Amino acid sequence: MFAGVIGSKQISFTLDHNDQNTNLTLHNKTAPIIIPIWLCCSQRVSKRLKTCDLILISSDQLIEITIGQKDLGTLLDGINCAHYDVGADPLPWKRIHKNAIQNKWTIDDWQEYFEPIEEEEDEDEEWKPEDDAYSSSSSDEEDN
Repeated sequence: MFAGVIGSKQISFTLDHNDQNTNLTLHNKTAPIIIPIWLCCSQRVSKRLKTCDLILISSDQLIEITIGQKDLGTLLDGINCAHYDVGADPLPWKRIHKNAIQNKWTIDDWQEYFEPIEEEEDEDEEWKPEDDAYSSSSSDEEDN
């Protein structure tokens, strides 16, 4: 069981997984709340900070939990879903989540959002100056 903060509320939670799914279980005084997780992100991960954020995304929820840096590795070992480190600066999660709900994002849409953009490779070889033109212009410069 791990401790964290959602907003200003202290919580206890676990992340459990089987072969295909990861579930977040929020432990409270009445009954645990179990939420199936599609993917997770971490942000504000730095050796200089004591805490970082773990963002857990499900089909209709986005849960941002502030946790101790020391717990991050153990938590990530206990998941069976995609994980993305989104950097040191927090992302505009409310805006991203609102867009996802409006456009009915699936897990594939979320993963596409976080995947790095790959630059297309030119099939043409890199342009190189012709040897004769390069050598004649450089020799002209040497003469001047």
